Amino acid sequence: RLVVACDVEVHGISEVWCECEEMVTNASRPVTSGQTLLSKDKFPATKEQLTDGLPVVLKFCNGTRKNVYRVRFGCTIDYTQNGVRSQTAVHSPHARPFIVITNECQWEEAQGILTAADLFGGDGGDTLPWPYLANSIHRIFHFAVRQDLHRPARPLCRATLGYMHQRFFRDQPVVERAVFENFWKWFGKCLHKLRYQRHVCTLWQSGFLQLLMGRTTVHAILDGKAPGVFMMRFSERHNGAIAIAYRLDGSDSQESIRHYLVKPDDTAGSKKTLPDFLSEQSPLLYILQILTDPTGRITNRSFRKDDALDPYYSKRPSNTPSDGYDTRILSVTEAMENVMIE
Repeated sequence: RLVVACDVEVHGISEVWCECEEMVTNASRPVTSGQTLLSKDKFPATKEQLTDGLPVVLKFCNGTRKNVYRVRFGCTIDYTQNGVRSQTAVHSPHARPFIVITNECQWEEAQGILTAADLFGGDGGDTLPWPYLANSIHRIFHFAVRQDLHRPARPLCRATLGYMHQRFFRDQPVVERAVFENFWKWFGKCLHKLRYQRHVCTLWQSGFLQLLMGRTTVHAILDGKAPGVFMMRFSERHNGAIAIAYRLDGSDSQESIRHYLVKPDDTAGSKKTLPDFLSEQSPLLYILQILTDPTGRITNRSFRKDDALDPYYSKRPSNTPSDGYDTRILSVTEAMENVMIE
């Protein structure tokens, strides 16, 4: 958008161009020849369009290979000021840095690079105060799970951020960049699963999945619950993996509470989701919904597993064959045997 002073009369403008630069630490360099990113970098515009605000859609030909870029726009204007007619080139401020990815599997690392650069600066700044970082983690989380920051369906509670501070940052008032980057190895994979794996984010928003909860708290919640009650959380030690804690029997033994780490082959993309896997586990009868109210008090309620998860189960068609069709692919011998029986 072009902002014009009251004593300036604009007679005409050139087409608007877009400059794309790769950011290198605290410097930047123009994209060299052979590194074309934009399918189109020039946009026709009138002065009326530009003063009102020109909508521009940028299309990228390639990814940026984990390198950070930024763009700005410019044009040449023909104008008169104080009775003097001139031409000059004007530029917009640079937009926020970005990385172009070509596959969702690149999101975790790309977002980690952008987040570290945004928090600590491209010049390799070393530390941040914890309160600033906690607010940033809260904002990044809501962006990743596509929640409105001002009206989130389920915000991160103070207890979760407090335990995160203790577990990953040792309650230090100031956080070093290297410590944050190590934390992102866990946090980034959790965000990726919440953002891209089917039903996982919805389960979290509904309170059926916990982001961060220690085993001591898990055992305290399951203590006294009926056999077959279970809860889910992200594992603290296995980055991005979901753990299931369940009550095996009604005894007071520590062995009555068991833990299972969901394996990659337990779910298979959209064909077999986490709810589908849970539906097949007959010992798991009641799922816990754990939420934190505005006062910080943790509440939990149990629901019959199938009642809570039925909306998420995959609706598979019946395997009953239609008349005139085999129930499975037959060998020649089996086909001959069927003919003899008939």
